[in-house]
Amino acid sequence: MLAGYRILDLGQVIAGTIGSMILADMGAEVIKVESPQGDIGRNPAIAGIGSVSSIFLTFNRGKKGIVIDLKKPEGKEVFLDLVEKSDAVMVNFRPGTMDRLGLGYDVMKRRNPDIVFVDSSGYGEQGPWRDKPAFDLVEQAVSGHMAITGEPNRPPARNGSPTADISTALYTAIACMAGLLAKAKGRSGAHLEVPMFDVQLAMLGYISTMYLNNGDIPEPPGNAHEYMVPYQAFPTATIYIVLSPREERFWKKMCEVMGMAELADDP
Repeated sequence: MLAGYRILDLGQVIAGTIGSMILADMGAEVIKVESPQGDIGRNPAIAGIGSVSSIFLTFNRGKKGIVIDLKKPEGKEVFLDLVEKSDAVMVNFRPGTMDRLGLGYDVMKRRNPDIVFVDSSGYGEQGPWRDKPAFDLVEQAVSGHMAITGEPNRPPARNGSPTADISTALYTAIACMAGLLAKAKGRSGAHLEVPMFDVQLAMLGYISTMYLNNGDIPEPPGNAHEYMVPYQAFPTATIYIVLSPREERFWKKMCEVMGMAELADDP
């Protein structure tokens, strides 16, 4: 699907690498650009498998790789040569990092007017939180996700997987493909921002809509659901099972399977 497109991936760890991995899965040529110190996601102390990091192995499949010291003049020139031959550049640095290196969007655009620059940071290029660092746990907290996760009357809980990192990365892939589509339709390049915080607000979905319109302040539901019953995990003699008969027909079928068909019409 994306064969013939070349993406330069300067991303780090999870939030900066999954998006380009998806593009590679779709056929794009993805070149991972690392500093001489390497992606910090290589650290085997983080989810290690022996001497390697499972994070790095998992989210950098299907990519080519090159080491460039972007702080040196010769490294900058090598990078800009690659920009001339590429369709998109993806990063997840703090705002201003590429500009301080002398490799910001304006510089890249002079070398390649059609370049698509996907720029993921914690809180975007503008605003009072611009320079604050962002990590998965922090974003789960400040966005409100931890306040609605876990059991009632218990401390806030994080999701079991790094959902803030992963969801942000998915949005970077969407942004990059939108930029490539615009380019294919004859438009020039673009600087596309994907702040982690913005993505987490979007991931709240209808919960934020309920708050903004009704003033509803959600509580952590545990395994249950605020509006549907039964919709949770239940213990049995040996394992937990999950019941989710969201429609009337499924509810009736479940009652039949349990040998309690009369419950289906019990108000």
